[in-house]
Amino acid sequence: MNKNFKQWLFILAMVLLLFCLIFIFEEQDSLQPSNFPLRQNWTAKLNARILNISVSPHGNIIVQTSSMLYSLDAKTGETLWKYDLSWQGSAKSPCFNNNAVYLVNHGLLLSINEQSGRLMWKQPLPRTNEWVTDASEKVVLVNQVSEYIVAFDANTGKYLWQQPADRGEIQAYIDNDVVYIPGYSMRSFDWLTGIALWSNDDLRTPGYVAYKDGVLYSLAGAYDLRNHKEVWQSASFTKGIVRFTVIDETVFIMDSEYICAKRVQDGTLRWCSNIQYGQIPSILNKVVYIFNGNHRKITAANLLTGDSIGDLVIVNMNIFTIDNQLMAASSEKLYFSSGSTIFAFGQK
Repeated sequence: MNKNFKQWLFILAMVLLLFCLIFIFEEQDSLQPSNFPLRQNWTAKLNARILNISVSPHGNIIVQTSSMLYSLDAKTGETLWKYDLSWQGSAKSPCFNNNAVYLVNHGLLLSINEQSGRLMWKQPLPRTNEWVTDASEKVVLVNQVSEYIVAFDANTGKYLWQQPADRGEIQAYIDNDVVYIPGYSMRSFDWLTGIALWSNDDLRTPGYVAYKDGVLYSLAGAYDLRNHKEVWQSASFTKGIVRFTVIDETVFIMDSEYICAKRVQDGTLRWCSNIQYGQIPSILNKVVYIFNGNHRKITAANLLTGDSIGDLVIVNMNIFTIDNQLMAASSEKLYFSSGSTIFAFGQK
């Protein structure tokens, strides 16, 4: 037998073994931790591996698997509706507005009624790896393979305009009638026409940023885009890719080794915790919950101090969804996934 053929046969066998191990260890029906501040309320087994979880404006749980979009009742886990999607291995979380769920699936921009699951409109896109960055009552913004930010009418799906974007995970944000596109310079545009309103070449924010209520958060600190003024400065992180999110009154900054929390108002550092490749956290009753990089453990910590409260260990070899958002919180429950199962945890 040819030596190269034997090598390829061995590699194929190892790949098959890996997939078998993944499916053996990924499925769990019950998690009963002893030192975790929440307890299991319900679980729901879906049709395939879960790619992202969101809580909709109406309080339903919107879950995207590799081939289906679900809406689940937040209290019971009952399926309210489901919508067939083309298969994909990874997906950004959808955006919500106009009673609609906006997402990209295999080269199609979709608008799905958030309460009925009915398709309202779809718009073909030139490639399959675009994603929705923001949506308002008027406009939906799509990052087109890190080359353009493209605007579509939120009610009809009609193409409106496009503007060049820097390479990488460039977001774009909508604030009333203004669209902001950060990058190696900050630019703003009219939502309807795409006509440039102003730009700031000194405000350089390449890479990951976060945005809330007119303020942009980045490695440089916080900048008020509405009033064109700096809110506070920040020391730079250098431990790999840095990501940001803003939840309530806290800015979370995540790199390859730490997750840190700062006050929104002035950038004061509250705490840092050694969690490698920590994912976007969730907050429930002044406790912050953080998935580690491979989604095998959820750490619960005091929101103000960062002191550990407990851990929930998940037997899950989730190596294909490191960048997916697999946890979300409502005002009453924490929702997260393991493989194709979603768990809801509430107060003990």
